[in-house]
Amino acid sequence: MPGGPRAAETGRLLPPRVPRSPSRPFPVPPGRAKSSAMNGERGGSRSAFPGLPGEVVLEEAAGVRLRCREGDGSVPGTLVCTNLRVAFLAAPGHGVQPPGSVAPLQSEHNVALPCIRKLVAGSSFTKAKVLTAASTLKFIPEELLIFCRDFRLLRFHFHENGLAPQAYRLANAIAKARETATWPWDSGDSSSWAETKPEEEEEDEEEEEEEGDDEEGSAPTLLFESLPDWEKELKRQGAAGWRVSAINERFDMAPSLPRYLWVPSGLLDHDLKQTFAHFEERRVPRLCWHHPGGSDLLRSAGFHAASEPGSEDVRCLEALLRAGRGPCVLADTAELPTLADIQLAHLKLWALCLHGAAPEEKWLSALEATRWLDHVR
Repeated sequence: MPGGPRAAETGRLLPPRVPRSPSRPFPVPPGRAKSSAMNGERGGSRSAFPGLPGEVVLEEAAGVRLRCREGDGSVPGTLVCTNLRVAFLAAPGHGVQPPGSVAPLQSEHNVALPCIRKLVAGSSFTKAKVLTAASTLKFIPEELLIFCRDFRLLRFHFHENGLAPQAYRLANAIAKARETATWPWDSGDSSSWAETKPEEEEEDEEEEEEEGDDEEGSAPTLLFESLPDWEKELKRQGAAGWRVSAINERFDMAPSLPRYLWVPSGLLDHDLKQTFAHFEERRVPRLCWHHPGGSDLLRSAGFHAASEPGSEDVRCLEALLRAGRGPCVLADTAELPTLADIQLAHLKLWALCLHGAAPEEKWLSALEATRWLDHVR
């Protein structure tokens, strides 16, 4: 077992243990993992945790049982929460691959923190509770359910033989680590990593800071709540011949449209006002996406049934639809599913992929009932 004089098998005296601060975990140097002896555990020895460079063990609990997918069986082992993942290390001789036999983060029982969709704590004395970083756990969990984004469901059971404090701390640690998950390739500071960095990385960070000085104070994701956001996105797409119009800034022209619209540069707002009345719900054509090859995608509602455009209105409509370019192709999307329909079908598909959602003989019919295949074919 690695660790030199710290290994229990050597029979040597252990050196004085460095006191561990409850608010800051021990940093793990690159290439070394944090073993069970570093956590201050007593009892039998265990294989070292296969940590990644810079990975830190935040909390762990031994004696946890992983519920099997089929049947009522379970596998004993240790549940570990780090700043990168939640890992289950099965006890030797229980039919699960040992920690060193698979690459980190590739085991079936390892879950990267960003891949956790939902964390639920259960108890026989109260109803289950969905855990977040801001939630307060008011009971000792007897079971911990981890719903993964890849449709896996991991169920961990804590026995009553002294695991109550560990279960409480571990559940809270996973909930908080999931909200503040950091990765080696992410930018930003984190107390989970070693304070010392290579000189090359520090130089790269200084260059990135200098390049980003002019963008300081701006949000990384455009929210399209202001005129500059629309202008930045239009410039990013490289849509020449288009401009941002504030004609609907007060939502008086079309209440269901955004405050700002992308319209042809050659069309004045005065002429644009004449086109609103000819479309259902006054949803005029506006630019939604520009292809790098030069094509433009416009979206609008259908023509109003009682619309009788005059010659001047026809000129404005042609200027709006063609935008000074070639022919305009109209595509009727009235029979296509809405975004709400697609989202509902995806939720049904996700629920169907969970274990035990439908009997095997009825699974295909249940899949067809989600209508997901109808939307994607």
